Amino acid sequence: MKKLPFLILMFMLVVGFIACSNEKKSAKKNSHEMCLSANSNIKQKSLTANQVVLADIPGVEIAIIPNFKKDSSFEEYYVFQYNLDTPNFFDVSAVKEVTLIEVNSSLIKLKIDSEIVVLTIDSNYVNANETIFYGYGLSHKKATKYSLVNRGLPIKDLSEVIAVNDKILNPLITCRSGGKGSVECRSGSSVVSVSMSCSVKCYTGYFACCDDTVNKCKCVETNPPSGGGLKAPTKQPLKISDYKY
Repeated sequence: MKKLPFLILMFMLVVGFIACSNEKKSAKKNSHEMCLSANSNIKQKSLTANQVVLADIPGVEIAIIPNFKKDSSFEEYYVFQYNLDTPNFFDVSAVKEVTLIEVNSSLIKLKIDSEIVVLTIDSNYVNANETIFYGYGLSHKKATKYSLVNRGLPIKDLSEVIAVNDKILNPLITCRSGGKGSVECRSGSSVVSVSMSCSVKCYTGYFACCDDTVNKCKCVETNPPSGGGLKAPTKQPLKISDYKY
């Protein structure tokens, strides 16, 4: 009888040890499964998430490309035209992350790294909490398929590096709609499974020019200075923001 309490104590210790051991194994297993799940989610996001990419000809125009895919294709993009003398315009090649916050007919709002940046043609737009750059043209383009085909050569127009339905179209533009006196215009065409359209709005002193044959909508200076004025170099290397897949 004296051994009974001792045996009961030993039995309780053994049961407690086994339970504790199983709990640790279970906790370890669950922890490992959570880690795998987290890694899986991160991997899936990096493979499937589309990104916003910026492509800039300094002092001329910058493309804002949402839903930029792994094969460098996309279905729409925005173009902000600005002048070489725009003060302190950011270096696109130094940008690591871009989020598109808002778009309307007169501005594009972005989060660039940790900063809120606004590209606008509205000279009255002000916000002390944002970095604002003023330009003279804002356009939106759509097509069945665009592709960024930057070859690293100096260019003077984004159409030289953005293929429309796998073709680089003529960079020259004819005002088939818009023209002098127009501040807005739009164009569009569709043949079989191929479609493309664009629209543009311009600041005072510029007129809208749209050409559906080359998917171009731009703002052109109404009275350009003759033989003078601050202008961007004829051709410049394209700058592209960072993106990862």
